[in-house]
Amino acid sequence: GILTIKIDNKPSEGRCAALQPDGKILVGGQDDEDEIVVIRIASDGIIDSSFGVNGVAYSGVTGSPSFCNSITIDHDGKIVAAGYATNNMVLIRFNEEGFADNTFDSDGIIILDYDNFIHEALNSVLVQPDDKILVGGSALNDFLLLRFNEDGSADTTFSQDGVKMLDINGGQDFIHGIALQADGKIVATGKSEDNLALMRLEEDGSLDNSFGNGGGVLTSVPNSNATKGNAIALQEDGKIVVAGAVDSGDFKFTVFRYLSDFATGSFFPEEQAINNTNFQLEIVPNPLATSATIRFHLGKNSMVKIELLNVYGAKIKTIIEKDFSEGNHLIEFRKGDLPGGVYFLKLSTQSLFSTGKMIIR
Repeated sequence: GILTIKIDNKPSEGRCAALQPDGKILVGGQDDEDEIVVIRIASDGIIDSSFGVNGVAYSGVTGSPSFCNSITIDHDGKIVAAGYATNNMVLIRFNEEGFADNTFDSDGIIILDYDNFIHEALNSVLVQPDDKILVGGSALNDFLLLRFNEDGSADTTFSQDGVKMLDINGGQDFIHGIALQADGKIVATGKSEDNLALMRLEEDGSLDNSFGNGGGVLTSVPNSNATKGNAIALQEDGKIVVAGAVDSGDFKFTVFRYLSDFATGSFFPEEQAINNTNFQLEIVPNPLATSATIRFHLGKNSMVKIELLNVYGAKIKTIIEKDFSEGNHLIEFRKGDLPGGVYFLKLSTQSLFSTGKMIIR
């Protein structure tokens, strides 16, 4: 019942798996060269040498480290793999033969980098019944959901630009598992600081206000240091099962179950972010035509830097960098000759940062 594989007779590691309709097994991970790979194994445990190169699909994407964190199969039998390489988020689609699918973003690979110095990763991927690809992870220390069309282009029917970011409470937020309800609503779980986070969104990427408190709930087990969710499954009766861990001096395997109409708890979605009195960012109006006011609150005197980023996370310019006192602050932003589109503002101090999506008409 045990199969051990060394790719090219060198150390390698598997991290995720999926089962094809014909019973063949797909395993995603990395090889000794830190390259994201997928292996296909027949149902009897023999490596399928007809797949890729001697049973291995090589992505050509390397990093230090790099991993395939999640893998799924679309309705045409193509393989979609999500993960990271160094600090970059990676989404790859292979054809049934185990080679890069050039009908997906022209070369089969999408690489996203919102910040060169912060670990960013895609941790969970699924293919919707309409063939759109939904991915969950973390970027800029915020919850991240991305949705792509079948050809790899951003799905603009999802959160206007295909990107949904949520800063729960100004700290580190990660999505580890996603699932799709029969009604099209999206359920995601992960970790927000030391709490398990569970949220539900509508098909268009907006938070489902009928769930939890404003779309989500934070769960913390009493007398523990941290609680997190790693994977999610939906029962036929609509109940939500989350597998995770609780740190109470040592980590314990933990399972949580939530009602589908769960409507209690404590959650701070981005629409309510300005209410957090520690460190938050708000852009008004948004979308904007010519100018907007950037509002933020500091819990203590701090050096503040506000940067303008494009939709891929690359820095366009620094808007301001100076010392500010404790309290509320307003900064005027003028679009100048910037073309219409989606941008991000990143506000950072020595120890914290927050991001906000900004749309220019």
